[in-house]
Amino acid sequence: MDWDVNQRYAHRVDFDISRLANHCKGAEVVLNLIRKAKLAGLL
Repeated sequence: MDWDVNQRYAHRVDFDISRLANHCKGAEVVLNLIRKAKLAGLL
């Protein structure tokens, strides 16, 4: 995992675009899983 709890309150300039892109991709994966689960009636 590339995230630390101390980064929770870190300033935006402390994060680079590649780290942001990785987190964004991960969020998209989770969102798609939730959508699939809803369509399947699991949620």
